[in-house]
Amino acid sequence: MLGLTRQFNRSFAHNFTKKHMVRYYRGGHPGCNLPFRLDNPVRFTILFTIFGVTGFGASWIIIMHQMLRPYDYD
Repeated sequence: MLGLTRQFNRSFAHNFTKKHMVRYYRGGHPGCNLPFRLDNPVRFTILFTIFGVTGFGASWIIIMHQMLRPYDYD
């Protein structure tokens, strides 16, 4: 029974992925679906750093702000 479930999951995942790749993949060169161009290395580095810090660091900054906030227990 477990083998049948595993086979169904694999075939479902394969068909789902293949269908969406055919429908939504436009082809082209690597990085064609990024929100910025890759032709200028300096610009790419700056924008990638901004996007990375914003995306991955925002939760840590919010938690740090909440932990360092002064409490008022009146």
